[in-house]
Amino acid sequence: MVIKFLKSGVTWLCNTKSIIKLFFICLIAAIIVSFFFATIAYTFKLDAENPIDSESVFYRFFMMVVLAPVLETYLLQEGLNWILIQCRINKFVHLLLIQSSIFALTHCYSVVYVITIFGVGVSINFFFLRTKTLTTKYIQYTILLHASYNLIEFLLKYI
Repeated sequence: MVIKFLKSGVTWLCNTKSIIKLFFICLIAAIIVSFFFATIAYTFKLDAENPIDSESVFYRFFMMVVLAPVLETYLLQEGLNWILIQCRINKFVHLLLIQSSIFALTHCYSVVYVITIFGVGVSINFFFLRTKTLTTKYIQYTILLHASYNLIEFLLKYI
């Protein structure tokens, strides 16, 4: 009984360390992708106006850091993942690319922005699909990753 308890504790600790490492790797990857395409957009003057840019700072913060990560995680990751699996699309790469493509297409402000969000979506969806196999709290962790990325973007763009 004690050995079983200790093994479960060690497994939990290893999974938690793996999730934390993966969280930061995916966050850094999303930031790098975003920075790379933002530089291209700025250099070639391809950046388009995001409709949220004309709203108040509080509204932008609430939408970007609170509401969007929750809604997008439940609809475009958990919900879409469930639909794809019901349609017998269950290979990791297919799920990753389809979910990331649809995620990007919901952010159609410019071609460069769609490509940028596709790259960010690959990072966030990779985290979602991978942590789904490691923990039952994968939705909360994915929301946290998405909110963290959006918070960094918000601070860099609006503050």
